[in-house]
Amino acid sequence: DLKKLSTIAQAIQKAIHRGSHHDATISDLAFHHFVWKHSKSPVLFRTLDQLTTPLFAFLGVLQGKGLVDVRVAKSHETLIEALRSRNEGTIRKAIRTHIEGSYGTFLASSAPRNGDGR
Repeated sequence: DLKKLSTIAQAIQKAIHRGSHHDATISDLAFHHFVWKHSKSPVLFRTLDQLTTPLFAFLGVLQGKGLVDVRVAKSHETLIEALRSRNEGTIRKAIRTHIEGSYGTFLASSAPRNGDGR
């Protein structure tokens, strides 16, 4: 499973280097789907899929319009290494860092600003 995740992560990086926004988005979603499916929780998979698929689509549109730079995408290798460690604390930290980094990048690059700076 970790080898398959590494292959998907490499596909993300290759798409980024090619500047292929669509392929990067599709591969990124495939990476996350793979992890969610292997959680063996259909409820978790459906919930995350319903919440994030529109976000991935929206980010793909932003990337296509040049509003988000896919070259700054967070590496998924850190997640794979954390999973490989089988250390729950390491895995939790890597997931949290990945989510916070992705969300922060999204907010910094694409969220509209209110008049009060938020």
